Amino acid sequence: MGRKIPGKKHRGVKDPDKQRAEKLATIKNKINMAPSDPDNQQISNRLSRLIELKNQTKEGLFDKRRKKKKLETKNKTNDAILNKLDKFKAKPIKPIPKFVQKPNESDKQFKHRMEIMSTQYIKEVAFENKYNVDIKRNKSGEVEGVVKRKKDELELLVKQLKKQKKTNKKNKKNQTSESVEQPRLTKSQKWSLKQLEKKNKKLNNSDDVHDSRFRKETIAFGDVVHGPPSLTVPKKVMQKPEGAARPGRKDLLLKSIIASNKDQSATTTITKRNSTKIADNSSAINKKGKRKDLPNALRRQLDKQQQEIIEAYRNLKSKK
Repeated sequence: MGRKIPGKKHRGVKDPDKQRAEKLATIKNKINMAPSDPDNQQISNRLSRLIELKNQTKEGLFDKRRKKKKLETKNKTNDAILNKLDKFKAKPIKPIPKFVQKPNESDKQFKHRMEIMSTQYIKEVAFENKYNVDIKRNKSGEVEGVVKRKKDELELLVKQLKKQKKTNKKNKKNQTSESVEQPRLTKSQKWSLKQLEKKNKKLNNSDDVHDSRFRKETIAFGDVVHGPPSLTVPKKVMQKPEGAARPGRKDLLLKSIIASNKDQSATTTITKRNSTKIADNSSAINKKGKRKDLPNALRRQLDKQQQEIIEAYRNLKSKK
């Protein structure tokens, strides 16, 4: 066990007023406190800046005339722009009637009179806008007469544009009605049409040489083939160097077997063809699937062929 470290001894409680005074002394110039003496206070920066500017203007450091000149030029330019835009000014607003309460008139009567005047004013404005007319009145408020307004250029232009749009729409409709309406096709019909178009394009684009190279050959069931087909290749392909491997040119073991047994198989093929024709006429035998499911005669024939090929291959290997 190590030595026990003694704790800090509590030598009485410190004076709180003294602690507060020390703390305030450290934060005296850092916080926004109430002034200690209200008669002796420091002026704020903004106020001092305002006083400086005032003194500068009194001394004549700032030119007031320049500012006035600038304002005058601005006003002139504004007036010129307004004069140009006089043509396209909006219509002057009709003077709104002033509502003043008459002597010895109650509040209810005054409100009722105001309502009548406002409804009358709204109806009058609507009438003027509808018939493009101005109603003239006396100072007393009696109707003197009705004057027709001048035609506005902008309104005329807008009307002309609207008319043109309508005529264009009508012409388009007439054109569509004149042209023979084709019957709408369903999705399946559209798809079949697209497929036909694709086929026709392929037939038109393909050349005779291209077709001969990729033509599909249908071989009847029971046909015996003794070698790969001798393809008639275009001249460009034939001129290529002999070093590159070509299909049907390699010296394979099967080729030598076929060459040796060609004479022997010539006689057998004739008999086989005759037998296959007879078999086809009577009943087509399905050679797919496992060998054990085939008929016995066909199975023996296949086994014999297999044995012949194996023996021929062994003889060839022994000769080497």
